[in-house]
Parts: sequence; C-alpha cells; structure tokens
Amino acid sequence: MIEIRRATLDDVDAIVAIGQRAHSLSANAKYPFAEGRAKILIASCVCRHEMCAIIASIDTKVVGFLLGHADRYPYIDMQFATDLAIVSEVPGAGRKLLKAFEAWAFGVVGVDQIILGAVYGGRDSTALYTRIGFKHVGGMFTKNRRSA
Repeated sequence: MIEIRRATLDDVDAIVAIGQRAHSLSANAKYPFAEGRAKILIASCVCRHEMCAIIASIDTKVVGFLLGHADRYPYIDMQFATDLAIVSEVPGAGRKLLKAFEAWAFGVVGVDQIILGAVYGGRDSTALYTRIGFKHVGGMFTKNRRSA
C-alpha cells in the first residue's frame, strides 16, 4: 500500500537517489546531475513554510516524491503554488502525491491557484492532471543554447 507523508531531512538521500534515476532517463540526461544542489533544494523544501517535500513510500521504502513551493505573482495580488519536481516509480503514487500537494497548497499555505508543469516523470502528464481536476491552460516551450 502506498503511503504519503511530508518528507523529513532523513529522507533527503532517498529522494536524491530517485531524482538521479529519473534524471538519467530524462531529456536532460546529457547534463550532469548536481547532487549537492539537489540536497540543498530538498532540505529547503522540508524546512521552509512556503515550500514542501512530500514522499510516497511502500513498506518504508521511498518510491516517489514531489517538491513544490508557493509564492505571490509579482504583478497581481494572488498567491500560487507550483511543482519543482515530481517523480513516481510505482503506478498510483503520482496521483496521491499530487492530491497531497493540493491539500498542502490550498489548505496549509492558502494559495489561490496551483500551476503544474506539463511533464510528469518524463511523460506527458495531461491525462493525469485532467483526471484530478486541473485544466490545461497554455503550455511550456524550451530552447537550449547551441553547443559550440
């Protein structure tokens, strides 16, 4: 059974390990994984009120995580929350992580809006997001600097 809970500093290494595995399969795998920066980000998400780190586990083994943060728009009086990273290594954990993030964002922080990235675990996340009540608005585009 998948259990969801807020992460602690004791979970940082397990989250990093999952993040490294996900990175190795991502479109950005050609870039080095910055383990030290990842640990700092995760610790910040654990310790700061405007950030969150949520994990999914089965029998105490971490099998997924979601890192997120809340902020105010600089140009309107509205607060939002967004995901920084979400990775699930087992079916069903992603949905549970997102529902826990929603509860944190709307309930604990009191944001007005949640914004999620368009890629989930290296896959298109549109179907999952719409199934749990999110609307597809706009999109993200990327362009990388050319290598010399």
